[in-house]
Amino acid sequence: MRPRRYTIPVRVEPRRGASVETPSIAPREEPHPPDRAAAAPEPDQEDWRDRALRLQAEMENYRKRQRRIAQEQARAGQDRLLVEILSVADNLDRTLDHVQANETAPDPLREGIGLTREELLRLLGQYEVERLDARGEPFDPNWHEAIAVEPANKHGVEPGTVIHVQQAGYRRGTKLLRPAKVVVAQ
Repeated sequence: MRPRRYTIPVRVEPRRGASVETPSIAPREEPHPPDRAAAAPEPDQEDWRDRALRLQAEMENYRKRQRRIAQEQARAGQDRLLVEILSVADNLDRTLDHVQANETAPDPLREGIGLTREELLRLLGQYEVERLDARGEPFDPNWHEAIAVEPANKHGVEPGTVIHVQQAGYRRGTKLLRPAKVVVAQ
């Protein structure tokens, strides 16, 4: 036996001059229940299913885009910090050059500064930071910044060759963190 369905009376405020009838509670008869397996989905259901799938795909794309943006921002923050650390590497290089040129400097001092410099370069290497070795290489404006030019015949090299590196350049993967400041033969 099928369960009976009942209608519930709804109170409606009458309009002026209109009478209100309250429906009575009476069982409502339905024809045979629809066979869900045999019935094809209504076009309305297809539209809603299509909309739901599209929204689901949009949400997945949104999540991927937000994850990619977060990764790019994190990498940009790392790049800014690494550029700041490069000045420490420059200072260690200058100090080491000075200590090695000074014969009166104690060996433990030279060794300590050299070990500190190597440790810093190892740390930078963990973040894929590479030092650009520009001396003797052809000048490349994508990686080098020319700060001066000198005659090529004075140094016995081809024109357009880097003859001196004033400040080392660094890159991270294919991205330039800081160009090498160089003197170029002309």
